[in-house]
Amino acid sequence: DDNLVKLKVHQFFMILKKRGFTKKQVFKKCDKNGNGKLSAKEFRKVVNKQLGLMITEGEIATLISVYDSDGNDELDLKEFCKLYDASSVSKLKKAAKKEKGKKKKVDEDDDEADADDEDHAVETSELVDLLLSVSQASEAE
Repeated sequence: DDNLVKLKVHQFFMILKKRGFTKKQVFKKCDKNGNGKLSAKEFRKVVNKQLGLMITEGEIATLISVYDSDGNDELDLKEFCKLYDASSVSKLKKAAKKEKGKKKKVDEDDDEADADDEDHAVETSELVDLLLSVSQASEAE
């Protein structure tokens, strides 16, 4: 889910921000080959190592494509800064709210089936909300 990937990237940025890294320093940390461009592979490796997660290269590539204004499938520093700035909690909240709206529509259509469902699975939007609240609490510290 795109919102979950955005949340994971946000967490990565917040961890490094707390450690005193600037946007430019984060970019350099991710740009392993030092060519001034950040590939999905480079970014994925650093994010996964830092967070102990398994974000796929495809998920990161999808996220990169949103901010890749020159279409070279990599982020330069300017494009990276746009991604960094867009990962703010307020924007993630809007994305989570939008996701909840989609789920609510589906739930309304499937109310009868859900009444018999005893799955107790956690929905993506619920997980996003939980992670956002944890992230906000850690930022407040």
